[in-house]
Amino acid sequence: IKDLSAQAKPVMPMRLRRYAAGAAVALSVYAVCAQCWLEGFRPDLTAQLMRPMFILELLLLTAMLVSAAVAAVVGMLPDAAQQRLLMRAPYFFSGAMLALVTFQLLLPQDARMVMAHAAAHTHQCTMYIAVTALLPAMAMFMLLRKGASVMPTHAGALAVIASVAVGAITLRLAEANDSITHLLTWHYIPSIFFASMGALLGRALLRW
Repeated sequence: IKDLSAQAKPVMPMRLRRYAAGAAVALSVYAVCAQCWLEGFRPDLTAQLMRPMFILELLLLTAMLVSAAVAAVVGMLPDAAQQRLLMRAPYFFSGAMLALVTFQLLLPQDARMVMAHAAAHTHQCTMYIAVTALLPAMAMFMLLRKGASVMPTHAGALAVIASVAVGAITLRLAEANDSITHLLTWHYIPSIFFASMGALLGRALLRW
């Protein structure tokens, strides 16, 4: 027993708070870089910030980003630190955001909303969200592999939700197009598909 104890390698404790804070900060910095890549903000952003629905959409997207990043890190522990509500929060915010956008289909159009041409920025928006999510998703998966999650599918989906939210936020701040049909078709429904792909990747890459 003494010999085996001497050969054992010390195990570093999981520093969840540091990992969670680091992930949130890194994603925020990456979002700023992505915004610069998009060459800044939409010209009518000041007017849009006066629209309650636009503000609420941004707040829910931000909540998705932060809660998914933190929940993914907490999920590195086998018992997820017994934080069941925290682990479900990203899905709640995602559902609330989709419900908010869909609900606007029933509302009269706000005069401050910009309706771009139907052919403007269609699949390009989906491609931007996918490309923007790629790097942070890879970093999140590398981080999650340091843990011992017993919910790899769940962890993979959370990693991609956090990453996709970066692209969704920066694109809403840059693209002067408030068409609800456009947002659902080219922004948010594809994001659900990306999260599903993240779940499949999590099952393959985060198993131990």
